[in-house]
Amino acid sequence: REKAPYDSEEANAFRNSHGRQVPIKLLACFDTVGALGLPFENPATKDFNERYRFHDTTLSVLIENAIHILSIDEENKNFFPTMMNAHPEVKNQLTQLYFPGAHGGVGGGSKETEALSDSTLQFLVGEMRQRGLGLDFFDDALPIGDPTAVIPHAPPSALWKLIGAISGRRIREIHNIDELHLPSVKARYKACPEWRPPSLKAFDAHLKG
Repeated sequence: REKAPYDSEEANAFRNSHGRQVPIKLLACFDTVGALGLPFENPATKDFNERYRFHDTTLSVLIENAIHILSIDEENKNFFPTMMNAHPEVKNQLTQLYFPGAHGGVGGGSKETEALSDSTLQFLVGEMRQRGLGLDFFDDALPIGDPTAVIPHAPPSALWKLIGAISGRRIREIHNIDELHLPSVKARYKACPEWRPPSLKAFDAHLKG
């Protein structure tokens, strides 16, 4: 909903009289990225993309809980994450952590990467239970993930090769080890010696220990 007032006084009066501030128990997101507008940026598309970017990344005071699961391995510049910021008036509002996998690997949608996305789903369900949000699940219906699973790397399509060539590459920026979901990251780091994302270089000694 737009925060700015409407042009019509009647519309403003109706919103002020009948609008309700509805609290949101949980906002759960998987690797929210800034790829709004066109999937590349140059002088010809800059104005268009600026118009359709996220306007505000601070969570609303109406959101009681927010969980944001981020990808360590995604390197597409257009899929750089849009980090959320907790509202200063809401305590313990936001959990925002990096997990193994690319954009689709943490968010799901691919049979090849479902071991990773099932792992992030397990984490989300556990967080929901821990917070006592009144929503539970049948354990035998939940998939079992594996953050150490070997993920086949299919060659990208011609379209994605073109988009990647135009947009370029950008490594995820992880500044503090507290930004990592350590159980899954350490498990994969130890089980897969070939898995050494550039964004984790500063934490190499800790992850091997």
